[in-house]
Amino acid sequence: MDSGDNPSKQQYRKLLQVTGMIKRLQPWNFMEPEDIVTVRVPNLEEPLYCLIAGGKESFCVEVYPGHKAYSIRKRLLANYKGQMPSHAYLARNCLLASYVAAGGITPTAGAGDDSQWIKFPGTDDWVRYHVQKPGYFATNLTSWQAGIMLCAAQNLYLAANQIQAGELEVDFNGGETALCYYSEVDKAWLCDCAEFQQPAIELSLFIVEDSGLVEDLNKMRQTRRRLEFDILYVPVPCLEKHGDRVIAPKLLLLLSRRSTAVAGEYYAEPDEDITEALIDLVCKYIFMYGKPLEIYVRDLVVGSLLADLCKKTGIGLVIGEEMAAMDYYVDVVIEAINEEGIEGFLK
Repeated sequence: MDSGDNPSKQQYRKLLQVTGMIKRLQPWNFMEPEDIVTVRVPNLEEPLYCLIAGGKESFCVEVYPGHKAYSIRKRLLANYKGQMPSHAYLARNCLLASYVAAGGITPTAGAGDDSQWIKFPGTDDWVRYHVQKPGYFATNLTSWQAGIMLCAAQNLYLAANQIQAGELEVDFNGGETALCYYSEVDKAWLCDCAEFQQPAIELSLFIVEDSGLVEDLNKMRQTRRRLEFDILYVPVPCLEKHGDRVIAPKLLLLLSRRSTAVAGEYYAEPDEDITEALIDLVCKYIFMYGKPLEIYVRDLVVGSLLADLCKKTGIGLVIGEEMAAMDYYVDVVIEAINEEGIEGFLK
């Protein structure tokens, strides 16, 4: 259980030590960001999924705690063809160790990010250890999270070191992972090659049980309009905090695919169940403008929430196609909010 206490000086010393070991090893020279090291930690029900991204001047150790956390990353990469925009990073659930060769200049974490940079001993470089939760800006690790990050980073180094030395062969592209685990027999952490069990992406099918609502919706005229729908986090911090974390506004957005005009929007709380709000957003549009011909969504996660409503009202549901209107609008929104602030934009 996470107590929320700050990491100890000893934890930071150990984190800095293993970060230096990773930097000297330079695993980015022989491992790709999609090469996953799986760490099974005693007393944790689900494994840690670990990777390293970047290079000599700037690298990041990413640790995804459990199946759902890793499946979110997998889903985001698929949605954005491997190039996640800034707002997509706010949907992640992970622990991070970020290293920057900044030439002695303190890096800036960005608005809303409460995590702190630490001068890396003996260098002009900087490192920070932080946690990213969906709908919140990054914060410093707690003591418990620092322990998890340390275990993950040490085992990532263990696996990478054995791979570089030729002691461990892993066909990452062939569906394998480097599996690290603690052996009670050897009283040590070991690393083997194993089949990578891809965590399944969770789907939540929402059934519209109100037959009267469906009947009323079907009385509305059918139009030729096509809409795009997405759920995203706006990468500008609200002044409001939830506990000690800064909120990134969660936006449900319905757009005209042709004109990018807003057809409906709803700002949700970070932990709010948005299913009813989503259905209400689409229903309000139908009652005002008629039934759209099609609704475009990025993936099955969002599509599963709308599938039953679309089926019962004869609206086409298109999943996985390009969403140029949404991407354009989001860029415009982010630019406007950066200029006016979130409160000015919402007026």
